[in-house]
Amino acid sequence: SQLPPVSRNKDIRSWAFNDRVWPFSQFEVVELRTILRSRDSRLLDILADVRQGVFSDSVREFFEERKMDEDESGEFLGTRLFPRRKETDDYNLYRLEQLDTPLKSFVTTFSGEDKSIGSLKKMSPIPEILHLKQGALLMLRQNDPKGRWVNGTLAHLKEIFEKTLLIELFNGRLIELEPSSFSMQDAEGNTVAVAENFPVNLAYATTIHKAQGATFDRLLVNLKGLWEPGQAYVALSRVPKAENLFVADWSSNSLQVDQRVQEFYRQLDS
Repeated sequence: SQLPPVSRNKDIRSWAFNDRVWPFSQFEVVELRTILRSRDSRLLDILADVRQGVFSDSVREFFEERKMDEDESGEFLGTRLFPRRKETDDYNLYRLEQLDTPLKSFVTTFSGEDKSIGSLKKMSPIPEILHLKQGALLMLRQNDPKGRWVNGTLAHLKEIFEKTLLIELFNGRLIELEPSSFSMQDAEGNTVAVAENFPVNLAYATTIHKAQGATFDRLLVNLKGLWEPGQAYVALSRVPKAENLFVADWSSNSLQVDQRVQEFYRQLDS
């Protein structure tokens, strides 16, 4: 129930199992049923309905209970998820401008093939120019090999140096963060483009698409105006506990599913 693959024709989604080669691949299909991000039984029950596009009474009650009005969300300590990039960028810059500390900007350096660099700029979790201020709320965008944070961990920016950032994780741990690289591979596994900058972005808001794969400490989700199947599920399944999930807006059209995906899962069950 992740988001559909990117396609030029939005009416034709290129799921792998729809390709004419799929029946000849002789893949052994394995369905992963254990959710590792969460052990919260109530949240998992809600996500089961959302995954199937079922706007049940339980889902409606959950949304009403976790609703946060705009007046309350002004100083929300966590990350907001928006469907669209402009909403995200506008909100991040709005919150950054409220800090009275000096603005520092770090340009992301790109290397590789021109066409691949263009694709990486669209896909990279870090912006082309990273605007920061001391005191800003940041999101780490890579898993730490030492296990100190994961993709989606939140932190406050304590100090900005020329080549490092001093950040404080929500658990109180101080980290001296260095620049890192994000690479893109071709079908053969060869690196075709690389982006390098600090592995963070402003965490006041991010898009649902860029939230894929991330785990958030606290989340406020806007579910109004969604257009992709699975978009609501991806947004709502980013936190381990229901108590850290809040909903800003929604409609009965927020829960969309792709009928071909449902049919694929029915075939697996049979």
